[in-house]
Amino acid sequence: METNPKPAEAPLLDVEVLDNQSNFKKTYYPLTGEKAVVGVMVNMEGGLKAKLESLVAEGKFRSLTAALIHFSVSGLEREFNAFIEDGKIPRSLRGYATNDVKSKIDKGGYGISKKKKNDLLDRLDSNYLVDRVSRGEITLEEMDLILKEAIQEKLDLQKQGIYISGNKTEGVSLFDWKYEVREDKEVVDNRWRTYTKNDISILIPNLINRTKEELLYNSKYVNHMKIAGLSNIEISNNIKVLLENIKKAYPNQVKVIDEMCDKCYIIGIHIVQLKRTTPNEGSLRKNRYICIDFNTQNEDEQALLIVNNDYNEVIWI
Repeated sequence: METNPKPAEAPLLDVEVLDNQSNFKKTYYPLTGEKAVVGVMVNMEGGLKAKLESLVAEGKFRSLTAALIHFSVSGLEREFNAFIEDGKIPRSLRGYATNDVKSKIDKGGYGISKKKKNDLLDRLDSNYLVDRVSRGEITLEEMDLILKEAIQEKLDLQKQGIYISGNKTEGVSLFDWKYEVREDKEVVDNRWRTYTKNDISILIPNLINRTKEELLYNSKYVNHMKIAGLSNIEISNNIKVLLENIKKAYPNQVKVIDEMCDKCYIIGIHIVQLKRTTPNEGSLRKNRYICIDFNTQNEDEQALLIVNNDYNEVIWI
């Protein structure tokens, strides 16, 4: 006869807790249908729990635990100015995306290899497919089907946040940088030429449009921000607030930033890499910089201000 039966009113989650002074021991927490939810969720006030469940249902969070931890972390930041250390994010908030591929993308991965990307480009190249038809490798009907499937695959990848460049040497990206630097996203312009002409590679586009969660969660973004000396900067979608925070991070560059802002207005603010070498500094590739993309007040000229705390450069176009 079992003398210490486990509670039967709800499914049970076995949680092993390591005690440095003893062996492992087991603690049982009642659940309400979700494996990640521990006792605190069961005992939560009904209206609050219902609201969190609705946010999970809407896809805002991957689980009740993730929702609870998110608001706990944001509350600590707001009330006690306590931030997550060194860009680390609670385990329950990892894998925030809706599927494995999207999760890899959010973390800084690409979800598709360069080889697969180039294979997709071949299937999107009508001239390549026509050559295959002329060699008798495929029929016209098969060519139409291959092209249709490739177009749909590219569209599906774009929905997941993967940008497929037409240049095979560029690999795979998480954004279309030529689109990101446009002044008006609905109008094609040539602002991107300024970046290619001056060997500037955009690593994080438009900081003003990035969320705090995105910059904490994407490992590549975390690393770029750290190298740029901006790990502790508060990202804001208010451009004036963001600019003031950048000046706090780069006190040596306040004067040049203010001078540019007095005579120009800001189009975008990016984290960039300079793919070149200078006589004084040597290779600049290892560093990361803030790039502020300006237009002059009369809109006749474009200007880029490249800065970190030890370097500044103004490029007039």
